[in-house]
Amino acid sequence: MQPTLPKDVLYFGSSVTALQPVGGATKAFLPNVLWGDLAGPHTSAIPRDSVDGPRARLLPVCIDGNSIALPAVPASDIAGELPEAKNELPSLLSQPLIKRGAGKLYGIQSGRRSAVVTNGKQWFRLKGCGSHGQGFPREHMFPETKKLERQDLQIVTGCLFKSDALRELHMTEVVNSLLAEHGLVGGNTPVGMWDYDVPHLPPVTYNDTPQLSKHCNLFHTLGDKRLGCHLIVGLEKLLPLMVPDSSASELQALFPESRKDDSIPGGVLRTHQHIFDFARLHKGSTVSPASDEGLVNLCGHLLPETVPDSPPNELNDRTALIWSKAAERLRTVLDPTAGPAGTDFLAHVVWRLGREAGQIRRILSECGIMWGYFFDHDPNNVHNNSEPNNFVLLPPGTNKETDQLLAPIDFDMCFTKSSFLLGACENPDFPLWPTEQTLGAVDEAKFERWLEQEVYMMEMSIGGNIEGYEPTDDSSGLLMTCLRDTCLLGFRSGLRADDDVFPLTGEYKDHVYDIIDLALCLSDQEEQVTRF
Repeated sequence: MQPTLPKDVLYFGSSVTALQPVGGATKAFLPNVLWGDLAGPHTSAIPRDSVDGPRARLLPVCIDGNSIALPAVPASDIAGELPEAKNELPSLLSQPLIKRGAGKLYGIQSGRRSAVVTNGKQWFRLKGCGSHGQGFPREHMFPETKKLERQDLQIVTGCLFKSDALRELHMTEVVNSLLAEHGLVGGNTPVGMWDYDVPHLPPVTYNDTPQLSKHCNLFHTLGDKRLGCHLIVGLEKLLPLMVPDSSASELQALFPESRKDDSIPGGVLRTHQHIFDFARLHKGSTVSPASDEGLVNLCGHLLPETVPDSPPNELNDRTALIWSKAAERLRTVLDPTAGPAGTDFLAHVVWRLGREAGQIRRILSECGIMWGYFFDHDPNNVHNNSEPNNFVLLPPGTNKETDQLLAPIDFDMCFTKSSFLLGACENPDFPLWPTEQTLGAVDEAKFERWLEQEVYMMEMSIGGNIEGYEPTDDSSGLLMTCLRDTCLLGFRSGLRADDDVFPLTGEYKDHVYDIIDLALCLSDQEEQVTRF
């Protein structure tokens, strides 16, 4: 049967996937069953004996002649075990499920290896429930055209492994507790884990590496639409509809001469091009501090914002209805007959989104928490979880105390400064992580530099360091650059803990979700692309 979707389905997606019960065990996540450096039982010693495992995972596992690479986070492992579930979980999660081409149950696709499901009251994230509908297939880590020394490495997709599954459950709880101290919520709350026992039955289900235990983490989740691939992409599509009469020459005049470049569409350097800093990327902000010079803030700059007369033709019946209701509310403040002065609703929305992202990033950095920045099997490509797609949009009314719009998720590669292992290798026969130097002690300077690089990578993503955006005209492209500038300035304001000079109050607060709804309607079919 089709899933029963609550009224906030716009914030969870529309790509339906089938789910089928399979063998395995269901574990419950309970307080203090896992611990690490920031959250351990008072009677237990901080575990420092789990340091060999992470280094061992730098070496591939040989299975039937295939070299399999496992994630190798450069931090001591999380300790503890989850107990068998009794009655702690809702019935929907009582038995392991896997994505299939057809099945008895349905959920919503979330990236490649995950899904979200609902019991009609709450939504739950199944992280690691199969690679699309194929189970856990192997694939090559490096394409054949990439000539690397270890290009024969393969990865197993569609699941979590024991070490990263426990890491995510624990670190999600740690981060959520830190956010709560600031009146904020995380996007996921851990509730359990599935241990899979799935036969290899191609082409229905692939699992030809049964020697590797495979797991799926279970969370109560508050949203699945992402800041990057859904909201920002939706805003890019919304701009020519909502501000059709903007003047390219007037927008270009907002930028200083240092941003002008006739070789670029629109004649202005895009945000990420302007802030690119080789020294900051490789040596950190201490060496090359971030500068706001040359960035444009659209808050206070009035634009001829309007609401389209009818929903775009590409919307389906469900999103067209959502669009019509949001547009009707928005027309009460965007009245084209009210005069030529204009409004700055779009600017206030992106400023607030940037502010919240910066506030959350500051909390992690101040507490010595790396979201997930490191090198393991590929010395030329860094893992980086500090990016806009790891913020989910919260449905209206989720956090009424702070009117929070964004919440962070995805902590399977998250680690703390006190668990960092680089530099502390004691055995000369042990493998080293790329860029690691044997120092006889933890390389705290590198950890701090990587934290700064996480911030920089987030800024570059907010600034548009992505492929695929092609503005319909110069005005739309310039507007998007202005909005990304504004979002970045909001991010830096939150990161520095500045006073909010453009608070979301009054009519801005009343209609922020109308603009978000319009953007999400336009990006409802966008996929979140993930490797695993």
